[in-house]
Amino acid sequence: MFTRFTFILFAGLFIPTLAQAQKVGVGTANPQEKLHVMGTILSESALPEIALRQAGLPVGSIQQNGNNTLITNLENGSMVFRTNNQSHLFLRNNGSLGLGVSTPLARFHLTGAIRIDESGDNPANIQFAWDGETSGAISADTLHMFLKNECSGDIRLYTSGQPR
Repeated sequence: MFTRFTFILFAGLFIPTLAQAQKVGVGTANPQEKLHVMGTILSESALPEIALRQAGLPVGSIQQNGNNTLITNLENGSMVFRTNNQSHLFLRNNGSLGLGVSTPLARFHLTGAIRIDESGDNPANIQFAWDGETSGAISADTLHMFLKNECSGDIRLYTSGQPR
Protein backbone atom coordinates (compact mmCIF):
# COMPACT_ATOMS: atom_id res chain seq x y z
CA MET A 1 0.00 0.00 0.00
CA PHE A 2 1.25 3.46 -0.86
CA THR A 3 1.63 5.88 2.01
CA ARG A 4 1.46 9.52 1.04
CA PHE A 5 4.71 11.40 1.35
CA THR A 6 5.78 14.86 0.32
CA PHE A 7 6.98 14.95 -3.30
CA ILE A 8 9.40 17.26 -5.03
CA LEU A 9 8.53 18.08 -8.64
CA PHE A 10 11.67 18.19 -10.79
CA ALA A 11 11.46 18.25 -14.62
CA GLY A 12 8.14 16.36 -14.61
CA LEU A 13 9.44 13.70 -12.21
CA PHE A 14 7.72 13.37 -8.85
CA ILE A 15 10.43 12.28 -6.44
CA PRO A 16 9.44 11.04 -2.98
CA THR A 17 11.30 12.98 -0.30
CA LEU A 18 11.53 9.94 2.01
CA ALA A 19 13.57 6.85 1.14
CA GLN A 20 10.74 4.62 2.42
CA ALA A 21 8.45 5.47 -0.48
CA GLN A 22 7.58 2.29 -2.42
CA LYS A 23 6.29 3.87 -5.66
CA VAL A 24 7.69 6.47 -8.04
CA GLY A 25 5.62 8.51 -10.44
CA VAL A 26 6.83 10.22 -13.60
CA GLY A 27 4.24 12.78 -14.64
CA THR A 28 1.86 11.70 -11.87
CA ALA A 29 1.64 12.52 -8.16
CA ASN A 30 -0.31 9.33 -7.44
CA PRO A 31 1.68 6.35 -8.80
CA GLN A 32 -0.24 3.07 -8.90
CA GLU A 33 2.78 0.76 -9.31
CA LYS A 34 6.46 0.78 -8.32
CA LEU A 35 7.12 2.85 -11.45
CA HIS A 36 4.20 4.69 -13.00
CA VAL A 37 4.93 6.74 -16.12
CA MET A 38 2.40 9.03 -17.77
CA GLY A 39 3.52 9.41 -21.39
CA THR A 40 6.15 7.85 -23.63
CA ILE A 41 9.23 6.04 -22.34
CA LEU A 42 12.39 6.46 -24.40
CA SER A 43 15.23 3.95 -24.34
CA GLU A 44 18.11 5.12 -26.48
CA SER A 45 21.48 3.39 -26.76
CA ALA A 46 23.48 1.35 -29.28
CA LEU A 47 21.32 -1.69 -28.36
CA PRO A 48 18.22 -0.45 -26.49
CA GLU A 49 16.83 -3.17 -24.28
CA ILE A 50 14.24 -3.83 -21.61
CA ALA A 51 15.52 -6.64 -19.40
CA LEU A 52 13.05 -8.83 -17.52
CA ARG A 53 14.10 -10.41 -14.23
CA GLN A 54 12.31 -12.65 -11.76
CA ALA A 55 13.74 -13.14 -8.26
CA GLY A 56 16.88 -11.34 -9.47
CA LEU A 57 17.48 -13.77 -12.37
CA PRO A 58 17.17 -12.84 -16.07
CA VAL A 59 14.09 -14.43 -17.66
CA GLY A 60 13.68 -12.43 -20.88
CA SER A 61 14.15 -9.20 -22.76
CA ILE A 62 12.90 -6.94 -25.51
CA GLN A 63 15.74 -5.54 -27.59
CA GLN A 64 16.19 -3.52 -30.77
CA ASN A 65 19.14 -4.79 -32.81
CA GLY A 66 19.50 -2.87 -36.07
CA ASN A 67 16.26 -3.33 -38.01
CA ASN A 68 15.19 -6.31 -35.87
CA THR A 69 13.17 -6.31 -32.67
CA LEU A 70 14.06 -9.31 -30.54
CA ILE A 71 11.66 -10.65 -27.93
CA THR A 72 13.46 -13.26 -25.86
CA ASN A 73 12.15 -15.80 -23.37
CA LEU A 74 15.08 -17.32 -21.48
CA GLU A 75 12.84 -19.77 -19.65
CA ASN A 76 11.76 -23.23 -20.83
CA GLY A 77 8.23 -22.07 -21.59
CA SER A 78 6.04 -20.65 -24.31
CA MET A 79 5.55 -17.12 -25.54
CA VAL A 80 1.87 -16.22 -25.57
CA PHE A 81 0.39 -13.31 -27.52
CA ARG A 82 -2.89 -11.91 -26.22
CA THR A 83 -5.49 -9.44 -27.38
CA ASN A 84 -8.62 -8.38 -25.53
CA ASN A 85 -7.37 -10.42 -22.55
CA GLN A 86 -7.60 -13.61 -24.66
CA SER A 87 -4.63 -15.83 -25.60
CA HIS A 88 -4.47 -16.44 -29.37
CA LEU A 89 -0.94 -17.17 -30.54
CA PHE A 90 1.36 -19.66 -28.80
CA LEU A 91 5.03 -20.04 -29.68
CA ARG A 92 6.32 -23.14 -27.90
CA ASN A 93 9.90 -23.63 -26.75
CA ASN A 94 10.37 -26.30 -29.49
CA GLY A 95 9.52 -23.75 -32.23
CA SER A 96 5.97 -25.00 -32.85
CA LEU A 97 3.40 -22.28 -33.44
CA GLY A 98 -0.22 -22.60 -32.41
CA LEU A 99 -2.87 -20.19 -33.65
CA GLY A 100 -5.84 -20.70 -31.35
CA VAL A 101 -4.12 -23.88 -30.08
CA SER A 102 -2.09 -23.68 -26.86
CA THR A 103 -0.30 -27.00 -27.40
CA PRO A 104 0.41 -27.32 -31.14
CA LEU A 105 0.88 -30.91 -32.35
CA ALA A 106 2.76 -29.89 -35.52
CA ARG A 107 5.20 -27.15 -36.53
CA PHE A 108 2.15 -24.98 -37.36
CA HIS A 109 -1.22 -25.91 -35.86
CA LEU A 110 -4.35 -23.81 -35.99
CA THR A 111 -8.04 -23.97 -35.30
CA GLY A 112 -10.40 -22.57 -37.90
CA ALA A 113 -10.05 -21.97 -41.61
CA ILE A 114 -7.07 -20.80 -43.65
CA ARG A 115 -7.59 -18.25 -46.39
CA ILE A 116 -4.94 -17.59 -49.01
CA ASP A 117 -5.50 -14.72 -51.46
CA GLU A 118 -3.72 -14.15 -54.74
CA SER A 119 -1.51 -11.09 -55.04
CA GLY A 120 -1.04 -9.57 -58.48
CA ASP A 121 0.61 -12.20 -60.69
CA ASN A 122 1.07 -14.60 -57.74
CA PRO A 123 -1.73 -17.16 -57.53
CA ALA A 124 -3.05 -18.31 -54.18
CA ASN A 125 -1.04 -21.44 -53.41
CA ILE A 126 0.49 -23.75 -50.84
CA GLN A 127 3.89 -25.11 -51.81
CA PHE A 128 5.47 -28.29 -50.48
CA ALA A 129 9.23 -28.75 -50.35
CA TRP A 130 11.60 -31.60 -49.52
CA ASP A 131 15.27 -30.82 -48.78
CA GLY A 132 14.71 -27.25 -49.94
CA GLU A 133 13.36 -28.24 -53.37
CA THR A 134 9.72 -27.65 -54.34
CA SER A 135 8.01 -31.02 -54.67
CA GLY A 136 4.43 -29.93 -55.26
CA ALA A 137 1.75 -27.34 -54.77
CA ILE A 138 -1.95 -26.75 -54.41
CA SER A 139 -3.03 -23.55 -56.15
CA ALA A 140 -6.09 -21.87 -57.55
CA ASP A 141 -7.18 -19.13 -59.90
CA THR A 142 -10.64 -17.74 -60.62
CA LEU A 143 -11.66 -20.80 -62.69
CA HIS A 144 -9.61 -23.79 -61.53
CA MET A 145 -7.95 -25.53 -58.61
CA PHE A 146 -4.65 -27.28 -59.28
CA LEU A 147 -2.76 -30.08 -57.58
CA LYS A 148 0.79 -30.05 -58.92
CA ASN A 149 3.32 -32.87 -58.51
CA GLU A 150 6.97 -32.08 -59.24
CA CYS A 151 8.19 -35.45 -57.93
CA SER A 152 8.77 -38.62 -59.92
CA GLY A 153 6.09 -40.45 -57.89
CA ASP A 154 2.31 -40.54 -57.95
CA ILE A 155 -0.31 -38.30 -56.45
CA ARG A 156 -2.25 -40.45 -53.98
CA LEU A 157 -5.51 -39.61 -52.28
CA TYR A 158 -6.45 -41.30 -49.00
CA THR A 159 -9.76 -41.68 -47.24
CA SER A 160 -10.04 -43.43 -43.87
CA GLY A 161 -6.32 -44.21 -44.06
CA GLN A 162 -6.60 -46.25 -47.28
CA PRO A 163 -5.17 -45.27 -50.68
CA ARG A 164 -7.81 -44.83 -53.41
